[in-house]
Amino acid sequence: MSWRFGARSEAAPPGSYGNYGYPNSGYSACEEENERLTESLRSKVTAIKSLSIEIGHEVKNQNKLLAEVDSQFDSTTGFLACLGY
Repeated sequence: MSWRFGARSEAAPPGSYGNYGYPNSGYSACEEENERLTESLRSKVTAIKSLSIEIGHEVKNQNKLLAEVDSQFDSTTGFLACLGY
């Protein structure tokens, strides 16, 4: 029986189902572990991305607040200068 590595349309040899042609090699277990670790990494990257977006929003808000405070200090400085202080 002829078959190709990874071909799904052709029958795999006996004893290799789920192991990609490597009978009893643990390849399937390694693939499952890789999938689990990949999903774990994906969720961590997603969490870090969300956190970095939130930090970006917070930085923009803080910069806006600092600009307002700076403007108020400039106004106060101008007012005090008019009073002779």
